Amino acid sequence: MNGVFGEMRLTSATRTTSPASYAKLVAEDRHLAFECAQLSAVGATDDALLVVAEAVDGILAHYGGMLVITPTGQGEPFEEALRTVELVGQRSDASGDEVQGTWCTLLHQKLIGATWPPPHETPPG
Repeated sequence: MNGVFGEMRLTSATRTTSPASYAKLVAEDRHLAFECAQLSAVGATDDALLVVAEAVDGILAHYGGMLVITPTGQGEPFEEALRTVELVGQRSDASGDEVQGTWCTLLHQKLIGATWPPPHETPPG
């Protein structure tokens, strides 16, 4: 990955953030939402979907690469990322931010369609 998403993913803050919190950072990223919307508006749908796919790949990679133990002793469930993105989308829709709301919808749909755990990995915990 490269570009803005690659730079965001490599900061020290994102490396130490829980997976669901990282999903929230991606869902709230106004630059990525705008980039996706702008590409879509000019007819570059494949490029817009690539932005979404790279963001989801980053969430999945972050999720798979960090073990988070919850107070109950279990690993943080993948569904937490789904709920987090959905909540950011609902909040964006409620505030009238159509671009951010659409971005979250696309992320959520792509996450739902993602295979978790990936075929070659097992979930932590």
